[in-house]
Amino acid sequence: SMIIAFIFGLIAGLALLLGTMFGLYLKPSKKVVAMIMAFGSGVLISAVTFDLVEDAYNKAGIFLITIGFFAGALTFVIGDWMIGKRGGHHRKHLKSKRSSFKGEPQSLAIALGALLDGIPESMMIGIGMLQGNTGILMFSAVFLSNFPEGISGAYGISRAKKPRRFIMTLWIIIALFCAISSLIGFAYVSHLPIEAQAVIQSIAAGSIIAMITDTMIPEAYEEGGVFVALSTVVGFMLSFVISRLA
Repeated sequence: SMIIAFIFGLIAGLALLLGTMFGLYLKPSKKVVAMIMAFGSGVLISAVTFDLVEDAYNKAGIFLITIGFFAGALTFVIGDWMIGKRGGHHRKHLKSKRSSFKGEPQSLAIALGALLDGIPESMMIGIGMLQGNTGILMFSAVFLSNFPEGISGAYGISRAKKPRRFIMTLWIIIALFCAISSLIGFAYVSHLPIEAQAVIQSIAAGSIIAMITDTMIPEAYEEGGVFVALSTVVGFMLSFVISRLA
């Protein structure tokens, strides 16, 4: 139902807040965060490849989804580049030395970056719920990718001399945007023509793949070393097995 789609999107978005609290109060090891990020990357890649893109292909064929996929990737790259110029490119990174930006511009950039990541992911949660288990897989993957982003993003914003209440409020607002995006994916995209649904799915898929390769996997490898590859493989295969057995 629409309520469940909204709740799933909200919980996935609130993973940013949970990651923030986890990072600020428990201060987890960078390797642990890297393993979570790598696992989430594997789950996302599998869900996008075998559920979203395959379903879009079955709806509209190769030509439309190819255009949509590249359009989504290009949109993310351009948006990420613009946000990066304001200090938000390394929003998933844990190393403070990478951020030379301070103050309001960096806080805004990190928030916009989280939205750039979260809106297409959350929309896919809603769309995936129309397909049964795909929605659960997307929810799990988005939650796992948002959690470490909350840890690192909160650290970056706190370096901009923002109080913890500001950080918490910011993530809650972003979580609401994610919930609304999931609701839109479930309630409105499903009523569009099949070809339009396929294009939207492929745009979101291209954006998600670009995000994974630009931020999640490089950061997981740098912080966790070569063995995080195994975590990605486990996440990918577990997602694939669940999607086929469900």
